[in-house]
Amino acid sequence: MKEFTAPVQIVVDTDKLLDQIGWRSRGYDSDGDPCEETGPAELRRDLATEVAKILALKLREEMKSVVRKVIAEIARDRAATIVDDVLTAGFRKTNSYGEPVGDPVTLRELVVAEVSNQLTRQVDESGRTPDGYGRTRMSYVQYVARTAAAEALRGELGAAAAAAVDEVKAGVTAMVAEELGKKIVRAVTG
Repeated sequence: MKEFTAPVQIVVDTDKLLDQIGWRSRGYDSDGDPCEETGPAELRRDLATEVAKILALKLREEMKSVVRKVIAEIARDRAATIVDDVLTAGFRKTNSYGEPVGDPVTLRELVVAEVSNQLTRQVDESGRTPDGYGRTRMSYVQYVARTAAAEALRGELGAAAAAAVDEVKAGVTAMVAEELGKKIVRAVTG
């Protein structure tokens, strides 16, 4: 990772800082009047230096985080622009050696061509690529239509056919029972 440096000025007000931490010495000046002394100048300078170092480390980590976020956002925006440019510019088909052939085509044209190829490809009655053993060949669209019709027959139409068969069975059973009942009555009474 490449590091960048930028000038940053950190100003530390040592008087306020010393006042906040409560470090003051009270005394009397040469005339005997009360006065406050905050210590020698070296203490202020050393305190400011230490505070600046601590703040600089904290600021450095936070700035790295901010810069990473900004760079990621810029990269996303640029990637989207590049992808849009490539998609609108089109692609060129290549031969088996990877050499471009023909005119550029758009992504939409490639998708339409691929869908068309998939729908018109030849399959056998089980939906697989024909193996050349004389099985029935049809387009994939025909296979899908045949499969959908078979599902419909097994589903709704199959249930209707089963209901019709049950109705015929019930009618035949009633008719046979009635005829058999007449014969039994004649044989017993008769």
